[in-house]
Amino acid sequence: HLHRRWRLAKLLRMPVDQVSHLPTVVEALANRAHFDGCILSDEDGFVLAESKAHDDAEKLAAIVPRIYRRIQEDVETADMQLDDLVSMSIGTRMVTVSRCHPIYLTLVHNSKKLTKSQVSLIERVAKELAWFLSHRAYVRR
Repeated sequence: HLHRRWRLAKLLRMPVDQVSHLPTVVEALANRAHFDGCILSDEDGFVLAESKAHDDAEKLAAIVPRIYRRIQEDVETADMQLDDLVSMSIGTRMVTVSRCHPIYLTLVHNSKKLTKSQVSLIERVAKELAWFLSHRAYVRR
């Protein structure tokens, strides 16, 4: 599990001893990917950590899982498949949501565009965070 910590630290260009502090991780992601804010939430819509999204964090965390599920249902009805990353406008804000069971990573844009490098970084960080936050059991013999 140490290699996973190193991988996340390298992705976010942060010290490895800070990757277990979720507010520091989401702040590092927002800064590294040049977003105005970042929210890490669970499938029930509860904020696990946020950076720079203060007033909107709880509101966005609460609606993102429902919006994502609704989009997923509509896409499946059209016999298509939904990627794990969706960008949308909510009010005056553009957000990108990455769903990686059991988490949602919501990034608040500072512009109306999203680069391939931002997409790659978001997906890779979401995958690592999902691994860290998934339920695990270890059996020792």
